[in-house]
Amino acid sequence: ESRFGGFERTKRRTHRSSGNAWVGSSGCGDLRGGVRVVRVRCCWCACGVAGARPYVLHFSDLHLDLAYVEGSPYDCHYAAIGIPCCHAGNLGHATAGTYGEPTCDAPLALLNGVLEAAHNLFPEPDFILFTGDVAPHLDVTAIAPVIEEDWKFLYDAFDRVFPTSTLVAPALGNHDTYPVNQFGAGSHWRLLEKTVDVWSRRLTDTRALTEAANHGYYSVVPSTRPGLRIVVYNSLLYLSNNYEVPVNETDPGSQKVWLEDTLRDAAVRGERTWLVTHHAPRNESRSDFVEWFNTLMNELTQKDAAPMAAFFGDSHMDELVLSRTALDTPSAIAGRVVPSCSNYNVNEAPSLLASPHSDFAFAGRVPVSAR
Repeated sequence: ESRFGGFERTKRRTHRSSGNAWVGSSGCGDLRGGVRVVRVRCCWCACGVAGARPYVLHFSDLHLDLAYVEGSPYDCHYAAIGIPCCHAGNLGHATAGTYGEPTCDAPLALLNGVLEAAHNLFPEPDFILFTGDVAPHLDVTAIAPVIEEDWKFLYDAFDRVFPTSTLVAPALGNHDTYPVNQFGAGSHWRLLEKTVDVWSRRLTDTRALTEAANHGYYSVVPSTRPGLRIVVYNSLLYLSNNYEVPVNETDPGSQKVWLEDTLRDAAVRGERTWLVTHHAPRNESRSDFVEWFNTLMNELTQKDAAPMAAFFGDSHMDELVLSRTALDTPSAIAGRVVPSCSNYNVNEAPSLLASPHSDFAFAGRVPVSAR
């Protein structure tokens, strides 16, 4: 267990798993310490327990590479300068498999296999969360048109597998903009506009779409869960290596004001809230935002107005983050950092966790040796 900024982090280290191990499923597992372990050889999913409780699916960090070629070298000579392996014409050795390699971004076959495996287990989720990074991160040529195309392929895959009425609530990742990590309030409007246009295929709330098209943040209440508000904020605005936001700009895009107002207003209306974004507020984020975020969560907790849970991506690891203003203060909010749907640098094997103590369940992982 280690501490990053205002967050504590816990994670389980396990052995590396091969790309071909991600597709297929083995059904539900046993109860351990009040938590049902559901072993699923897919990416990110979540289910309800024991009865007719609702469930959601959560995916993150797909890093789709549409130029991936099965049989091409996955150990190649030019990866260090931004020319990815697993492409036709690569110079190198070792043969890339069907569902990806740890040195490459994800092929389309992996995306389709992941979604089909999730659908076989949970065909009609209440809604789907996607916490960003649809675009490849190994290719220096992943410019705006590539990012737009990747979003379209992801949503085409959703349309093939899940009912078209299923809400998808997405967040922007740091690879969903160009140049990578760079996003200023008022900049990148053309790429953001095209991205939100794809989102509108499964996010139909007019106000949410208008908010998202402005600065990449929004909130929405799923029609399947009218008492729950999903609050999606744009963590790119607070990245420490986002140089399009001046250091002295404390509230880019007025997102802090919006986030605080949205959470407080939801509490007044009696709505429960889930917080969704790409980066957990910790070492990747500006320290002033981390301090502000943890203080706000602590204040909202004391007024019984804090989000029930938070959902993150980015690290490609299985982690639990706890918001604290200090080590000796109670936790204000617990958040889940979900592993990647890409095989790139995979070192864990996936499973699902479902808590019998909440209306919704969220996913987790167990070591390979425990499978």
